[in-house]
Amino acid sequence: MKKIFTFLVILFICNIAFCQHKIVAVVNDDVITDKELKDFLNITKFNLPLESAAINDIQMQQTYEQEKSFALQRLVEDRLIIQEARKSEIEIPEESIDKQIEGFLAQFPSRREFESYLAEKGLTISSLRKKIEEQTLMRYIVRLKIRDKIAITPYEITEYYKGHSDEFKSPLRVDYRALKFTQTFKAYQAHEELEKSGDIGAVLDKYKENRVSGTLSQKESRRELEEIFLLDENKFTSPISLDAELYIFVIDKKYPETQLALDEAKDRIWEILYQNKFQGLMKDWLKDLKETALIKIMPAS
Repeated sequence: MKKIFTFLVILFICNIAFCQHKIVAVVNDDVITDKELKDFLNITKFNLPLESAAINDIQMQQTYEQEKSFALQRLVEDRLIIQEARKSEIEIPEESIDKQIEGFLAQFPSRREFESYLAEKGLTISSLRKKIEEQTLMRYIVRLKIRDKIAITPYEITEYYKGHSDEFKSPLRVDYRALKFTQTFKAYQAHEELEKSGDIGAVLDKYKENRVSGTLSQKESRRELEEIFLLDENKFTSPISLDAELYIFVIDKKYPETQLALDEAKDRIWEILYQNKFQGLMKDWLKDLKETALIKIMPAS
């Protein structure tokens, strides 16, 4: 009954004050306006780090209405987290916020251009400062409530490795030398010379101005390079087109796929287990906050 009364009081006060902005949601004693929702979308595009686990980052390719729906859910969760942080009386030093603002400012030639960019996004330095403070509050409380309570034991790491050993293999790799050409005729001319010559090194030396070298991993390589991993050492490819240039690759050395030992895989396993625990604890915490909160999403008009 008290929650309903609080909700009605908030709406009543807003009506008396002739609220300038439409209310889109109520979260306990706070209201979320359509302007805050728009600012949130703009700030998200400004690439501030956002601390919320239950909903993935807003997918920019989705429709605007879908973006708004995801953003509003996230705003509600963020507001719940911020309210918890304020209950803990966490204070963010102004110097910390100043430092982050300076970091953004450093990406622009001048303060005027920075402010113009913010204005184009419907933002001000003041609204950016507020969001930075809120995000910092959220990180602090999430660390206290969730992150500091996560522990990963050696036993858990070992058991995960035993059950997922196929996930921890070093991929097939090759060391190569290659000839790079912008002219198709020259690429095929060099390829013909490689086929006729018994001395790959001599041909590579002849075209030393076109020569490059490196290492490729099958796991990270582009589809156009699949041929490379099928060849034996000291063999070469036909000309391969990559980004408007032609390459002929010579395979110097192949490193076969190998199983990583537990000691080599343990850091990756720790990260996987940590993220899994974090996601689960965060989801449960948000569920608890929502169950004890007054949350009202206003119907779209």
